[in-house]
Amino acid sequence: MSGVRRAPRARGRRAGAARGRRGGRPAIACALAALCLGSTGAHPAARSDLAPPTAPLSPSGSALSDTEIVVAWFPPLLPPGGPAHYVVYRDGVAIGTSTVTSFTDTGLQPSTKYQYRISAVDGAGAEGPRSSTVNVTTMAGSGGSDTTPPTAPAGLQADAVTPTQIDLVWQAAADAESGVAHYRVYRDGAFVATTSGTTFSDVSVQPQTTYTYEVSAVNGDGLEGARSPSASATTPAPPPAPDTTPPSVPAGLEAEPATSRQIDLAWEDASDPESGIALYNVYRGGALVTSTAATVLSDSGLEPATTYVYQVSATNGEGLEGPRSAPAQATTPPEVDTTPPAAPGRPRIIG
Repeated sequence: MSGVRRAPRARGRRAGAARGRRGGRPAIACALAALCLGSTGAHPAARSDLAPPTAPLSPSGSALSDTEIVVAWFPPLLPPGGPAHYVVYRDGVAIGTSTVTSFTDTGLQPSTKYQYRISAVDGAGAEGPRSSTVNVTTMAGSGGSDTTPPTAPAGLQADAVTPTQIDLVWQAAADAESGVAHYRVYRDGAFVATTSGTTFSDVSVQPQTTYTYEVSAVNGDGLEGARSPSASATTPAPPPAPDTTPPSVPAGLEAEPATSRQIDLAWEDASDPESGIALYNVYRGGALVTSTAATVLSDSGLEPATTYVYQVSATNGEGLEGPRSAPAQATTPPEVDTTPPAAPGRPRIIG
């Protein structure tokens, strides 16, 4: 028993504990700093917004070959200007980042299924939640039997159908050996998506912007052919926002009797900077009399020696009616008898 040397082992434990205590202070300091600065490492005052981005939308993927998979997605709803970059996760592990809405994963195994999710990171470094999952299986190893890439698609056309959508259509490519498996769509030189058909709708575009597209074909052995001639389209401006503000009140309403059965009205223009003034509504005694595009009106068919009270309101181009004006009243004069009496008959002598 005397040959067993336990003291050095005890010293080693004490030394390790001492090293742990010495190393613990910086670790605690770093943890406290992280709590003060936030999980992104940036001071809260430097954050442009406190809410992280929302998750990227509608992820999709396609096998390009037996060792390559491309994943594409749509930008998140927030922030409106788009995130700074995206993080791509394969089977739960981050494998890379992308500043566009696609990512090509290489060096994979043939006939193997992989699971992908994507998150968005804003300019302050805050990472949002991950997208829904997309599963993609690489192609089977072909042994390189088809060494000729497919032809380039022809007749590419781009049509901006809405401020946020451009539709593409092209003619099918050809590959005599292994056939065309799918097409790759490029926007302004960057990969956007894959599709098995000869049409594609790009719904990740912005209004009043010109985009240039190219399309290539990928054959059954994963060989990508030359890109098509380019086609461009410019998205239109978005429709104006609906006018939800009613027009102003017409001012200066005046009412003057013209005859015993007519009162003339006049008022100043109302204003509506968004959709303009379409009509004025004239009210007599609280009831609508008529509508007119002018700022004058002759109200006829009235009763003599009667007081009438008027108000006017404006209606804008969206059909919104504004408040009524201050009332104005006028009294028609008595009706003047302009018919002379009848001539007297022949006198009679009463005897």
